[in-house]
Amino acid sequence: MMYGTTPFKGKNRKETFRKILLTEPEFIGKPNALTDLIRKLLVKDPTRRLGYRRGAAEIKEHEFFQGLRWDLITEVLRPPFLPSREEEEVKDGGVDIWEYYEKVNPPPSPLWSPSPDNSRHNVSLTEF
Repeated sequence: MMYGTTPFKGKNRKETFRKILLTEPEFIGKPNALTDLIRKLLVKDPTRRLGYRRGAAEIKEHEFFQGLRWDLITEVLRPPFLPSREEEEVKDGGVDIWEYYEKVNPPPSPLWSPSPDNSRHNVSLTEF
């Protein structure tokens, strides 16, 4: 994703799997820390792959991650909003999202608002 494309894209699944097993990735432009990291993570022989010897610690030490504050990344933060999970909201192992939003009473949206005839259950998710 950071490079912009998958290194083994094929016309179909069979060709993609063949490329994964038999080809080396080709990178456009001059080599840099990112291409070096990707190349070392994609080594075919797992015993020679980056991270094989010392796990994540070995990967974290790669030049690409130089200056990254791992302690800040792993810091757990409380989300700014936690929805309530009252017993009446939970039905059949899930939350009834319609009931939840009816209780919250969000301001009307200029783009879409439910009709008063209670046709909310016929809404297609493709409309979003």
